[in-house]
Amino acid sequence: MFNDTNLDAAVKGVLISKFRNSGQTFVCANRIYVQEGVYETFIAKFVDAVKSLNNRVRILKFLST
Repeated sequence: MFNDTNLDAAVKGVLISKFRNSGQTFVCANRIYVQEGVYETFIAKFVDAVKSLNNRVRILKFLST
């Protein structure tokens, strides 16, 4: 992605691409190319977005220990 990209839309697109079907598709992203000018901001937004995913908690409710 380039310096003038919409970072919120880019983060959403990367999340959908990588985490759809738990990443078990043939079209999921394996590399993300980010221009240096927006790299730090993109990484911060992406990490926050990944941390907010809560599927793990929902799935664990169905498992017995």
